[in-house]
Amino acid sequence: MRNFWRYLLSNQNLIYKALLLLGCSILIVYLFPKGATFKYEFQKGKPWQYATLYAPFDFSIVKSQEELDAEKEELLSTQSPYYRTIPEVVAQVKKSYDSQFPIFFNLPVSSTEYDDLYQYGTSLLDTVYRHGVLPLGFQHQGGASVFLIDGNSESTVDKNVFVNIENLQQTMASLTQEFPFVQFTDQYYNLFFEIVLPNIVLDENFTSKAIEETLKNVAVYRGLIEENSLIISKGEVVEGEKFQVLRSLKEEYASRVWNELSYYWILLGYAILVVLTFMSLILFIRSYRPLIFENNKEISFIFLNMVGMIALTTLVVNFNVEFLYAVPICILPLILKTFFDPRLGLFTHVITILN
Repeated sequence: MRNFWRYLLSNQNLIYKALLLLGCSILIVYLFPKGATFKYEFQKGKPWQYATLYAPFDFSIVKSQEELDAEKEELLSTQSPYYRTIPEVVAQVKKSYDSQFPIFFNLPVSSTEYDDLYQYGTSLLDTVYRHGVLPLGFQHQGGASVFLIDGNSESTVDKNVFVNIENLQQTMASLTQEFPFVQFTDQYYNLFFEIVLPNIVLDENFTSKAIEETLKNVAVYRGLIEENSLIISKGEVVEGEKFQVLRSLKEEYASRVWNELSYYWILLGYAILVVLTFMSLILFIRSYRPLIFENNKEISFIFLNMVGMIALTTLVVNFNVEFLYAVPICILPLILKTFFDPRLGLFTHVITILN
């Protein structure tokens, strides 16, 4: 054990450099892209500046935002909302009917005519509430049918079967076309106008869930571009369907993930390349700048500047590749030239660019 610690102490400079090289290599490999990247830049309305492009593999076309919005709007326009009945309202209305009927029909209670009018009014009331009465100013949204929830049962009905309070007079007129007591039509309307209450409400909870489920089923892809199909020719203007196909291909590149076996092989290749470049820098410094090689602080300074520049470049590329030229890559050799010498600065700059 004593010999082990003695070995560590006597070789601590070399061990530190090995750990520094290993740590920087791991960090840079971690920052490397983990999928394929699209190597073409294009803008809508401008010519395609590269060679004629063919599909490298099968992929689906991503719908544009306008297409998605139009499809969602169409689905929402046909989506059937959920209505719910309030059973207590009908009982309340019938109770009001019993108490208000003698006021509007000034007839002897014991007369046959009074009883006939009362029974006929009851049947009219049942007809009005057969499907339900909508609130004042209610605006129907969605398709031609609705889901009506009545207690524990659910049924599909046409949106036009409900009675609107503002159209109660027209409804009464249609119900009393073959009315045997024509002279009492106005009394019935005035009575119903006083007692009829809405018993249908929009069930926002069920309707919202149905809308969410419908929107979830909206496909973001359409059509299929087969492998080796012509995508765009050189000089052709990037617009319309061409732009959408190129955008779809770019997204497909970004979303592609290597299979597990390929992933580890490529990761190993990355690691070997990075380690070799760092080792070449270490060997260069050891051979031509031995004083710097013996100073761990100076070695750390060089490596940290390299890793910082590589990390900054990677972040900018991931954010927006158009800002790549804003990265001050050329400042690295100037910094190293200031602290060391031009030859070391140039060699370090080349190694950084290779990474």
